[in-house]
Amino acid sequence: MRHRPSMLPRTALALLFGIVLASALAAPAAARPTARFRIVDLGTLGGNYSQAFGVNDRGQVVGGSDIAPFSVAHAFLWSGGRMRDLGTLGGSFSTATGINVDGVVTGTSDTASGDSHAFVWRRGRMRDLGLRPYATANDINNRGQVVGTDISASNQFHAYSWRPGSVTDLDTLGTGFSEAFAVNDRGQAAGWASFAAAGFVHAALFTRGQMTDLGTIGGATGQSQAIGINQRGQVVGSSQTPGGAFHGFLWRDGHMIDLGAVFEGGMNGSSASDINEHGLLVGTSDVTADAAHAVVWRG
Repeated sequence: MRHRPSMLPRTALALLFGIVLASALAAPAAARPTARFRIVDLGTLGGNYSQAFGVNDRGQVVGGSDIAPFSVAHAFLWSGGRMRDLGTLGGSFSTATGINVDGVVTGTSDTASGDSHAFVWRRGRMRDLGLRPYATANDINNRGQVVGTDISASNQFHAYSWRPGSVTDLDTLGTGFSEAFAVNDRGQAAGWASFAAAGFVHAALFTRGQMTDLGTIGGATGQSQAIGINQRGQVVGSSQTPGGAFHGFLWRDGHMIDLGAVFEGGMNGSSASDINEHGLLVGTSDVTADAAHAVVWRG
C-alpha cells in the first residue's frame, strides 16, 4: 500500500523507469519482440535521495526528493529534463503520487499544524482537497478525478473519489476499511477492502457505485490487493496462493489469473503494479531466494 513514509527509503537516485516503460508500452508486444530500455537519472532537489511514483503519457514524472542531505522530502515534478519542487501545504513534508496528461499532480503534504492532507497541484499552485487529516491521494485520471483513502464519518479508512466540488465514498458495502490506488478514465478504481464475508482483505474494483470483491488466486481464503488498472478495466496486483506465497495477478472478464514468479521457492513471489491497454504488465518478482528484480509480463 502507499502510505506516507517518515523518510524516503535510502535507495539509489530515482530512475526514469516510467518514461522508458511508457515508450516501450506504447506499441503492442507483437510489434516489439525485443524490448530495449534506457535508464535515466532524474537527480534530486538538492539532497541525496529521490523516488519516482508516477508518470504520464507525456513523460512527466512525479515523486518525492530530499531537499538537502538528510532532510525531509518535497514533492517534485520532473519535466523536460528538470526537476521542480512543488512545495507543501505549509508544513515540511510532501510527496507526489500521480499525474495526468494535463500535468495535474496529486499527492500528500503536511500542513502548518503538522497534519498530512491530500492535495492537487496545477499550474504552480498546490490546493488542499479539503478532506479529513491523514487522507491520501493516490492517483488521478485524465478527467481530473482523484482516488485514495479518506476517514469516514465512522472514523474508518474508506476509498473515495474526489472531483472539484464533490467527494464520493466508494466503500458502498461498509466493509470497514478500504483504499483505492489507481483509477482509469472511465472512473473505475482498483484497490482493496476488508470484505466481511471473506474475513480477509481482498482486491476490490470500485465502479459506478458498485464495489466488487475480486477474490484471490487461492480461493475464498487468503488475501489480495489491486494496485493498477487500465482503460479496459483489467486489474493487476498481488494475491496469496494456496501455498501461502504471493503472486502477481491479472483480473479480467471476472477471472483472476496467476502470473507466477521467476523464482518459486520463496514466500514473496511476485507482484504486478501496472498494466497498459495492450495487456503488457510491469512489476517485481523474486529471481532468487535473496533478490527481486523489476519484470515485464507479455502474453
